[in-house]
Amino acid sequence: MAKSQKKLTVPVILCGGMGQRLWPLSRENHPKQLHKLCDENLTLLQQTLLRVANRDAFTAPIIICNVKHRFLVAENLRESGITDAHVILEPQSRNTAPAIAIATLYAQQHFAGHPVLAMPADHYIQDTPALLVAVEKACQLACEEFIVTFGIAPRHPETGYGYIQLAQPLAQEGCFRVRNFKEKPDHATAKRYVASENYLWNSGIFVFTAKQMLAEMAKYQPDLLNKAQNAANFEKKYDFVHVHNEKFFSLPSLSFDYAIMEHTQKAAVVALDCGWSDVGTWDAAWQLAPKDANGNTSQGDTFISESKNCYLSASDSMHISALGVEDLLIIATKDSVLVANMSCAQAVKALVTNLRITHMHLLENGAKTYRPWGYYESIQATSQHQIKRLIIHPKAKLSLQMHQRRAEHWFIINGVAQVTLGTELHELHANESIYIPQGTYHRLENLSDTPLEVLEVQTGSYLGEDDIIRIEDAYGRK
Repeated sequence: MAKSQKKLTVPVILCGGMGQRLWPLSRENHPKQLHKLCDENLTLLQQTLLRVANRDAFTAPIIICNVKHRFLVAENLRESGITDAHVILEPQSRNTAPAIAIATLYAQQHFAGHPVLAMPADHYIQDTPALLVAVEKACQLACEEFIVTFGIAPRHPETGYGYIQLAQPLAQEGCFRVRNFKEKPDHATAKRYVASENYLWNSGIFVFTAKQMLAEMAKYQPDLLNKAQNAANFEKKYDFVHVHNEKFFSLPSLSFDYAIMEHTQKAAVVALDCGWSDVGTWDAAWQLAPKDANGNTSQGDTFISESKNCYLSASDSMHISALGVEDLLIIATKDSVLVANMSCAQAVKALVTNLRITHMHLLENGAKTYRPWGYYESIQATSQHQIKRLIIHPKAKLSLQMHQRRAEHWFIINGVAQVTLGTELHELHANESIYIPQGTYHRLENLSDTPLEVLEVQTGSYLGEDDIIRIEDAYGRK
C-alpha cells in the first residue's frame, strides 16, 4: 500500500498588533511588525514569512491584518517575492480571538483538513529548524484533536510574559498536557515559576485543525463564533480578502488565551528552545542586538562614549550622542524622543496610554505614510502650506483626482514622470515642475523602472488628506 502523503500546514500570520511598548518607532499606522527590528534587511513580518516559505511543507500563507496596513503588508510581500498570500483585512482591531476565528473559517473554506499554524507576525526566532521540528510534533497532536501551544523555557523571571503550567507528559518527548495558563506575574511569582521547572513562557503560537478549533469555539465562545461566521462573507478585491465590515464590528475584543485556551480541556504544549522573543519592549530589542565591549548597541546615526549598557536608535535623519551614561534607552524619530532607564521599558505602554489623551497624533503616524504606489513624508507644514517628499514605485501611479481646497506644485527631483493635468499629458524630468490649480483633475505616474522622487508643495485653506475626490484608482480606493 502506498504511504499516505503528509498534509501541508496552513500558516496563519496574525499581523494586527501595534507594539505600543516600542513607541516612538512603532505607530498605529506603521506598527513594529512592519519595521526592520533584529535584522537590518528584513521586517519582522518578512522574517515570519520566510520561516514558512517552503511550499513542500506549508501552503500559501493567510495573513490577517488591519485594513490601514494593507499596502505596507503588500509591499512586504512584494519585497519578499511572495505572490500567493491570502491577505484578510480587518476593518478594526479586535484582538487575537476574533482574528483566529476569522482566519480559521477562511482556512476551513480553502484548506480543509490541513493543520493550521497560527503565529504572530512580530516575534523573533533565532533557530527556525528547531521551530519546524516542534511544529511537526504539534501537527501530530493537532490530528489527535489537541489545541497545541508552544512553551519557551524561561531564561529569567520575566514579568512581561504569560506562563504555562505543565500537567502530565504526553507520548512525544517534550509534549505535555496543560494544567493552567497564568497571567503576567509579579517578580516574586515569576521567580517561583522559574525555580519550579513546571512552567514555560507562553509563546502565543498555536497549532490546531480548523474542525477542532471551530468545535471548541462553539463550546466555549458561541457568540464569538456566530458573529465571526456572519462576518466571514469573504470577497476578494484587488489582491485583498474583505470581510463584511458592519458585522465584523459586532465581534467582541478578546484574547485567544482568555477566550479558548484557559477553558479548553484539549490544551497541549510543546516545549520549544529556539531563541524566541516577542521583541515586546526596548530592553528585549537590546538583549537581542549585537553589542560593543561596554554592552551598548545602536542603530542609525549615533555616537557613544564612556557609556555602558545603552540602546540608541536614531531614525528619520536624527542623530544621537551619548556621553557618560548607563542603562539608558534613547530612541529618536523625526517628531519624538524617548529617554528611559532600561528598567522602565515595560512602562512605555503606560506612557502611550497617556499620549493617547494628550498627543494622539504622535501615536498614529511616523515620518513616512505608505500608499500602494509608494510613500510620502511631510517635510514642513503650517495651516496654509505643506511640503512633502513623494517616492513613487516603478510603473506605479497615483489616482486620477482633484482637490477642492488646495493647489499643488510638483517638482521632479529624480526619475521621469507623466502628469495628467485636466485633458493634457506632460512628461517631466529632473529639475522640471508643474502647477496643479485647485479643482483641476490630475495624476502623477512613474514611467520608468526606477523610483520617482517628487517634491510636492501644497497651498490652500485646508490641507487635510480627506480633501480628495478620486475619479479613477488602480487600487480600488474611493
